[in-house]
Amino acid sequence: MQMYGKLSSPELIIYTSVVLILALWFHWRWKHRYFLDLAEKLPGPPSYPLIGTTSMFTHTYDETIAKLKENAEQYNYEPVGTWIGPIHYVSVVKPEDIQ
Repeated sequence: MQMYGKLSSPELIIYTSVVLILALWFHWRWKHRYFLDLAEKLPGPPSYPLIGTTSMFTHTYDETIAKLKENAEQYNYEPVGTWIGPIHYVSVVKPEDIQ
């Protein structure tokens, strides 16, 4: 196994990959910072890095619909922002909000 200083080849590849992924993530966050600021102003369930609120949609169809209805009631039927992975969705319940 070839060594580069005190690092072996696999270690060097892993560290380089981690740094590259972090750099790309920070670049994406910086490029979309205005959109992200607007998205944070909408009420909605807490989201987790990378997966967003995807855990809400991992149940059966009936359970997912019940969870969405529960969220609508929790946020007083106002527009709600949810993250599914890196994509932000706005759920609108009342037809008046679309206008």
